[in-house]
Amino acid sequence: MRRILLAFLLLSAAACKPGVTQCTQLLGEGPDGEVPQNVTVTTTPAGTAGCRATFASVPVIVEANRRGLHWERGRIWVAEKETTEASFRDALREEKIRMKVRDAGDRIRSAVRGLVRGLSDSPTSK
Repeated sequence: MRRILLAFLLLSAAACKPGVTQCTQLLGEGPDGEVPQNVTVTTTPAGTAGCRATFASVPVIVEANRRGLHWERGRIWVAEKETTEASFRDALREEKIRMKVRDAGDRIRSAVRGLVRGLSDSPTSK
């Protein structure tokens, strides 16, 4: 009897969080049709059960709400900022652009530093 009760409790606890398959469905597609990468089950910033993935290197977390036998998407966080369902795709696009601009800026700074080092190390500068 104890074993049955223990098995029931373990199965009940496992049903409190979605699986990776359910997470992939909850995350859906990105604005440009991209599929979520690196999907994992996680705890949301609100402390509830959820799913984490990346869309083109942008981290996305969705809250997983249990509704009977299936899961529904709750709150959404894009790059650790909460957004609404209606603005999810726009927020994801904006963050992808922000990351591209940041990466381009880092590459430019690195190139300028290399150029400055090269000029300061040249024999004509001494």
